[in-house]
Amino acid sequence: MSIIEKSNPLNLQYRVCIVTSASSPLGVIVCKTLLKANALVLGIDSRPKDHSLNAALGTHFQFEQCDVYDEGTPERIVAAAAKKFGVERLDALVNIVEEGKTASLEGLRSFSEVVGKAMAQEGRGSIITVLGSEAVLGDTFEPATALTKDIASQHQKRGIRCNIILPQDTSGEDEQSADAYEEAKTQMKALMKTEKIAKDVPSASESKQTAARFYDIGNLTLYLAGDMSEGIAGRVVRLDGSHCAL
Repeated sequence: MSIIEKSNPLNLQYRVCIVTSASSPLGVIVCKTLLKANALVLGIDSRPKDHSLNAALGTHFQFEQCDVYDEGTPERIVAAAAKKFGVERLDALVNIVEEGKTASLEGLRSFSEVVGKAMAQEGRGSIITVLGSEAVLGDTFEPATALTKDIASQHQKRGIRCNIILPQDTSGEDEQSADAYEEAKTQMKALMKTEKIAKDVPSASESKQTAARFYDIGNLTLYLAGDMSEGIAGRVVRLDGSHCAL
């Protein structure tokens, strides 16, 4: 499924990425985007694996059906990633916060702490929180931002970058431009040509506008998971790539 060439600065070959809520419409697109960049992706969800994340993806995609919030799950997932991919490292964690799951943010805190410690063994990594629905921004943005800030404070000295993607315009102090992301998007041309709403979005109820936003989130997640965003940490990142301090 690889689309990003190995010489591309967005290439994630041999990088292990964990994606929560991987069976959600947004989760499916995020997984596929990372896979197109050669990443090794472990999707986790309490729901069954989405049918489009099938065996045709080869060994680069693995799946664990479990509740990320259950006690003992974080340690089990870290061990499962090492066993499934044969690589004793973790490079990125994408925490997708879905509508109606605001109360579960503390579970993501515990999960991020365990995964962050595993990343710290390599002295690098990226933890990305994604607010997947504009409908929940009112009651989710502040607690999710506070959570990301806490995780960033805990892990920043270990070389782990923690950011939150906000799928809606906002403003804040210490505003930074989107120039770096615009440069990264020039490396995504082949990837963007593969974005097919009817094929990639598992829910027929999703509008084309919503699906297009999912692709924007997926591409931005790829950018934040890789080396081209090396200097971005502890930030609220908008879909155009501009960002401000948490």
